[in-house]
Amino acid sequence: MQPRTSHGKQPHPSRHDQQKHSQRQRGRLPRRTDETTWPALVCVLGPFRLLEDRRPVTVHGDSKAALLLAVLALRWGHDLPRETLLDLLWPEREADLAGQALHSLLHKLVTRHGTESTRPPLVVHDHGGYRLNDAAGVGADIVCFDAIVDAGDAQARAGDHAAAASSYRHALSLYRGDLFSAPDDTYAGVERERLQRRYLALLMALAEDSYRGGDDAACLDYVQRLLMHDPGREDAHRLAMRCYLRHGERAQALRQYYLCVKALRDEFDAVPEPATVALFDQIRLDPGRVSLSIGRSSLSALATFWRCFSNILAMLWASHRSDARQGKAIACSARNQGMGQALVRHFLSERSGAVQPKIRLWVRR
Repeated sequence: MQPRTSHGKQPHPSRHDQQKHSQRQRGRLPRRTDETTWPALVCVLGPFRLLEDRRPVTVHGDSKAALLLAVLALRWGHDLPRETLLDLLWPEREADLAGQALHSLLHKLVTRHGTESTRPPLVVHDHGGYRLNDAAGVGADIVCFDAIVDAGDAQARAGDHAAAASSYRHALSLYRGDLFSAPDDTYAGVERERLQRRYLALLMALAEDSYRGGDDAACLDYVQRLLMHDPGREDAHRLAMRCYLRHGERAQALRQYYLCVKALRDEFDAVPEPATVALFDQIRLDPGRVSLSIGRSSLSALATFWRCFSNILAMLWASHRSDARQGKAIACSARNQGMGQALVRHFLSERSGAVQPKIRLWVRR
């Protein structure tokens, strides 16, 4: 197979182009939080869609065109090297054939309405890479999603919880499903996990906000949507138990506990945390003494990172010692504390002690 190299010289960029390129590489291009303001929007949260003037557009070139736009949407504001793009879309083809296929695909995107389009191209090529044409208003729904969640987080930190809840609901409307991406895109796998964590955090935040506002139906709806993605999430089970109890459905609160027990046993061969067991015992023995108030989560992103990192080390150490039971318990606790499901499931899918020798040596030290 021939090595993939770029052919021909690129024109020397102007100082303005260089400044814009540098700004793009640092991810500092302005991000519009309102998805309706983009002339064209590539949607990769859930099934692929291309919207122009808020209307769906059929993309000629079938699945490869969708994958091309999805790969670039995931890296919005950044140039993707040509060789990387060819490897992601045509990993088995030789360089020349893959290059021809890319050229043909880009032409099909220009004629996406069946004829030569008068609109600016969706994809542009400069500085040896490809990117979505952000300068012409081609956006991505993941950019809007992140920007809206960030705005909601800032509103929550400022104490404007009503505005934060509104932003979170707006972000939820954009999350139509997990990330659509090329099958061999490792970066997409990391981003899929990150975006799913943000989505689940939104559901939990809105469930708690609804609970504080006395809207038990909305609270339970958010909790159930969360548990569909992560059945062993114990904080969600505890919130549902309190919600049912406050609504006068004590028996359903007890059933919720057993759903939690089953989910943990089936997926992790683990038992509930002490806080979950204690709440169950209170509801079962003395429901009148159950505290129905909940606090607001105040963990910073840095604290969450270090907590997750310490859990990773603990899991590696348990695996090194071939202590599967301890490792599963740590993994279950880590998942409940916000670690990604993909990492935990990967750990549980490995045989005890299946850690690379270099990692074993590092952990031992």
